[in-house]
Amino acid sequence: TQRRFVAMHSPHVGALETKILAEDWSGSVEIRSTLDGGVTNSLVERYRDLADKHLGTVRKHELSKDSVLLTTETNQSRIPIAMAARSTVWRDGEAVPATHHLFDESDEIGHDITVRLSVGEAVTVEKIVTVHTGRDVATSEPAVDAERLLARLGRFGEVLDGHLTDWVHLWERLSIEFDDFPDELRILRLHLLHLLQ
Repeated sequence: TQRRFVAMHSPHVGALETKILAEDWSGSVEIRSTLDGGVTNSLVERYRDLADKHLGTVRKHELSKDSVLLTTETNQSRIPIAMAARSTVWRDGEAVPATHHLFDESDEIGHDITVRLSVGEAVTVEKIVTVHTGRDVATSEPAVDAERLLARLGRFGEVLDGHLTDWVHLWERLSIEFDDFPDELRILRLHLLHLLQ
């Protein structure tokens, strides 16, 4: 199963949690967790004739055995972008001994993480990502900001708690009730959600 979100209380932070359960097998499982600076805008058919590569030269390096940093810039406006990611493996709240091998190809960097599982065992892979750009307020180097923020962040659950708390406060402030108009209320709340994101 997976859960993922971009934090409302910390808009430079995204998190992904993946749970893996060995239902009827034992052995090693390998997880590839990367940052990809070579993404293209090619999923919408009517845009396929337009330029689809919007990021320039990618620079990347390993920060630690479980963390990487990727920097790039937009092709046209030359806005610097930095992403830092940490991928960790957990079982029952404890770090799992896992082997991290650096994956560094083309415009992509991350880790191939290998962990052993026995029948009935489960592990949780947590990926925390920070993103900063040259357009952020009071920043001179997005890579430094992305790396520093990643180092300060806790586990997935801690970041999720802050995210959920912010949503509760936002909905308390923007709550709208219409007793006799459930369809209109649903549509209005959907638009409020989009405004808040």
